[in-house]
Amino acid sequence: MPIGTGPQGGTVVWGAASVRYLDPDQLELTFTIKPPAGAPSLSRVLVDLHDADDGFAASTTSGHPVFLPDEEQFQNQRCVWRLEARDRDGRSAIAERTIVPTKGQP
Repeated sequence: MPIGTGPQGGTVVWGAASVRYLDPDQLELTFTIKPPAGAPSLSRVLVDLHDADDGFAASTTSGHPVFLPDEEQFQNQRCVWRLEARDRDGRSAIAERTIVPTKGQP
């Protein structure tokens, strides 16, 4: 997974979510990336996806950056990438993957 530079500077890894059967209004997404050693970095966002067919569309996608405060702690390391999605009614979904963030193109 490429490490990039955010639109206002800073080192980021982009996260995206594709969800079904969750209410698209006031959807809370929490992207977390945890290195093998050290503190995890996370990005919590509240999104309204008004054009998402009430959450029953084949997929609803939203992307957000997760800032890496210390790039060296994450670069070329096997990290756990986690997404938690929770709607305003309390329904939730969680997904985890192992990723290796790299500088530039993968």
